[in-house]
Amino acid sequence: MLQILITNYVYRIALFKSQQDNTDVAEQIVELNGKIRELVEQNSPRLVRGKMLYDDIKKDGTTSGCSNDDYKCFIDFYKAIDFPSFCRI
Repeated sequence: MLQILITNYVYRIALFKSQQDNTDVAEQIVELNGKIRELVEQNSPRLVRGKMLYDDIKKDGTTSGCSNDDYKCFIDFYKAIDFPSFCRI
């Protein structure tokens, strides 16, 4: 259930990003990101850690200081937000 909600929110964010010129769209993206963050924080500290790593990597961060557990947290988070891609990998 959690995975489906997060996937739905991520899909809606992707749709909204294609309409970036609209201020309301930017607010909706922020709101959806907040919903994802709430779901993750309420359901698993491991997902919170995975999201932090995911966000850091997206901002041109590196994984050089990551432990094996960090990688597992990242994988758990990525699986939650994009299960179809995870399965293809």
